[in-house]
Order: sequence, then structure tokens, then C-alpha cells
Amino acid sequence: MDGTTLEGVLKSRAIGTDPGIHVQKWLDMFESEATIVNVPYGEPDQARVIDF
Repeated sequence: MDGTTLEGVLKSRAIGTDPGIHVQKWLDMFESEATIVNVPYGEPDQARVIDF
């Protein structure tokens, strides 16, 4: 085992239903000059989300 724990991985992730947690994580990534930010969206109607 390489010493990576589930807790260690999850600590750097935005997890929860509060949108503010996710928005803050995105802002942090953009402020660090990230050029690509993938936003997974669990929506049954993906076309509606894409059209948004």
C-alpha cells in the first residue's frame, strides 16, 4: 500500500449538498490558474443540464 487513505483523498474534494462548498472549490481552482475545471452533474436529464 502506498499510504494513500480514503480520508486523505476526500479531504481535497468538495462533498455535500451545500452549493457554497462547491462554488468555493471552483473559485479556489480558478484562482490557482486552473484552465480546465470538470463539473460532474448527477442529473437524470443530462440534455437539459447541457442546454442550461
